[in-house]
Amino acid sequence: MSGINKGVQACVNDKLQREVIFIPCGAHSSNLAVKYACDCSTQFISLFYLLQELYNYFTGSAKRHHILREKLNASEFGLLVKNLAETRWTASFTSLHAVDVSFDQIIENLTYISEQLTDKEAIHQAICLKRKLLFFEIMSLLLFMINVTRVTYALTAHLQGKELDIITVIDVISNSLKLLQHMRNDDNTMINMIERTIRRAVAFDIYVDAEFDRLHRPRQRSRRIDNNPSTAVNLSRNEYYTGLM
Repeated sequence: MSGINKGVQACVNDKLQREVIFIPCGAHSSNLAVKYACDCSTQFISLFYLLQELYNYFTGSAKRHHILREKLNASEFGLLVKNLAETRWTASFTSLHAVDVSFDQIIENLTYISEQLTDKEAIHQAICLKRKLLFFEIMSLLLFMINVTRVTYALTAHLQGKELDIITVIDVISNSLKLLQHMRNDDNTMINMIERTIRRAVAFDIYVDAEFDRLHRPRQRSRRIDNNPSTAVNLSRNEYYTGLM
C-alpha cells in the first residue's frame, strides 16, 4: 500500500503527476503494532503458532472437525476454532477468543481422539497439541493477548465504520492507548490474570509452581560472565509472568 516504488501511494502520485498526502490506515497500524510486538517474543510466536496448529488439525479432517463440532454443540458457549488470516486484521482476536471460550471442549476432544481413534499420526498430534495447550505459560499468554486484542479489535471496528469524523477518531485512539498503557502498568491487573490462569490450570491438574521451577529455576552464572553471581536477581512466578506480559 505505502511502497515508494509500486505501492498505491506511488501509483496515485504517478497518475496525477503530483505528490498526494499519504495518511496510513489507523486500523491497520494498530494491529501491526500488536503483531510486531508479538514477533519480538518467542513465547508469543509459539502461542500464535499453536493457534494455527489447532485450526489446521481440526479442519484438516472431516471426522475430527465433526467430533469437535458435536462437542461444541453440546456446550453452552462453544466456538469453533478460527484461522489466523494474514490479511484479516481481526482474525487474531477471534482465534484467541474461540480457543479461550472452547478451551475445555478442545481438551476433551483431543483426549477423546487420543484414546478412541486408530490413526496413529492423528493420535500423536492430539497428544502433542493437548500437552502444549496445558502449558501454564501458553495459558497465561492466551488470556493476556485476548485482553490486548479485544482493545485493538474494538478500535478496528470503530475506525472502519462508514460514518466517522476526525475528532472522534482522535478520542477513540487516545482512549485505546490509555487503556493499553493502564493494562500494562497496572500490576494488579496482571496478577489477576495470572491468578485466573492458575485457577484454570488447577482444574486440569497442572502443578504451576513445579512447572515454573523446572523451566525458570535460578541458574548461577559462571564467574567469567558475572564476577559476583550470588547477587543475581531471582524472579518469583508472578514477577516473571508480569514482566513477560
